[in-house]
Amino acid sequence: MNQQHWAVYGVMSKWVGEDTGPWYVAVVNPNCLIRAEDELGRLGYRTFTPKIRKWISHARVKKVVDRPILGRYLFVEVGEAPLKGARADLTEQMTGRRPCQSFDSVRRCNGVESLVGIAGEPKAVPAVAVERLIGRQLSGEWNMVDEGEFPDGNGGRRVNPEIPIGARVRIVEGEFESLLATIVGRKRGKIGVKLADRNVTRQMYPMMVRPAA
Repeated sequence: MNQQHWAVYGVMSKWVGEDTGPWYVAVVNPNCLIRAEDELGRLGYRTFTPKIRKWISHARVKKVVDRPILGRYLFVEVGEAPLKGARADLTEQMTGRRPCQSFDSVRRCNGVESLVGIAGEPKAVPAVAVERLIGRQLSGEWNMVDEGEFPDGNGGRRVNPEIPIGARVRIVEGEFESLLATIVGRKRGKIGVKLADRNVTRQMYPMMVRPAA
């Protein structure tokens, strides 16, 4: 799991067991999930999108992708907490009041199409249901990439296979730390990696690389 994912999962883990409701479901515009997540986050809203992490092949190279499980839907917490960010700062300067969260500000977010509800009234989702999904995400149930043992969703455990030949990885230790590479072979407990944009191949231990997008 890369640094970005650890940061996101670390934030999510703090939510479990806390009073994190009420949660609502937002519908995002096509291909605008990341934009909506970023915009809502900048405004101070907490969001959660269940995602499966898997390998895909492109031009004979295997890359890691995170795909939303629920399509264009994401969970957003809308309470009475004050908003954050540049827009909230500007509003406070102009009115002397700090704006709070509201359905209207969610609807106006770039990338958000609407909120799921009844007769135009947003309908809250039980916080415990969202926390269960967060727990499943944190447990690695939908992580099909990182090596190790994870829940299979049916009460059992599954073991993810080792990083495949042809996988794109990021080196996290040694003289080539932070560089991208492709796994080209395995031999005697080590992997052969070819550095991206260089005609250089090196042998290293599997623990020195992480899957990369």
